[in-house]
Amino acid sequence: MNNFKNESNKAKDIMHDASKKLDSANNQFQGKMNQVKGDIKMDIGKLTDNPKLQAKGLVDKASGIAQETKGKIQESVAEVKHNLKK
Repeated sequence: MNNFKNESNKAKDIMHDASKKLDSANNQFQGKMNQVKGDIKMDIGKLTDNPKLQAKGLVDKASGIAQETKGKIQESVAEVKHNLKK
């Protein structure tokens, strides 16, 4: 019975780790996409002489950088926790 509990706990840990990695990867990907979207808005704003669109693009880009950074931090924290378990 103890062996079953140990295996069950290991499986839960693996699933939890995988979920954290997926969250991290998703945040990094979405952050990159927001940065690209921001760059596009800023470029279109420059071409059309639209300062509002340029500002919106800058906000999107900054938001994307923050989201990507969040994903990288999540990844680092998950890796540290994983290494501590060893």
